[in-house]
Amino acid sequence: MNSSSGGERAAFTALEDVTAADMPIIPEIGAAILRPFVTESHHWMVLNHAVFQGYYYFHHAGLDRHARERFRGSPHFDLTADFCERFDQAAFDPRYDSLPLEAFVPLVRQVFDKPRTSTYHAPPPA
Repeated sequence: MNSSSGGERAAFTALEDVTAADMPIIPEIGAAILRPFVTESHHWMVLNHAVFQGYYYFHHAGLDRHARERFRGSPHFDLTADFCERFDQAAFDPRYDSLPLEAFVPLVRQVFDKPRTSTYHAPPPA
């Protein structure tokens, strides 16, 4: 992923492995952490991306690689499928051209600087 992909996506990318598929509840924890700071589409992506990522490896573990199809029809399906194809699964390739983590620090700070939503604040104007 490169920094031109946007702050929210950079923050998501830096933190998405908080939602590792090893424990069924972990995606909910990662999504809860990010929810006040990201759009609904990025919140949905962090909550569900592990199933979308499974398209690239579930069949090797005896699981249904098409499990993501249960989400087809969601307005966030294409965004999540595209993220997993272009960035997530590609990042496992040692030849993948990626920036150092430090390159994303300003974008992540920008996203976490001010929540979009909060129990204590009114949502920002659309």
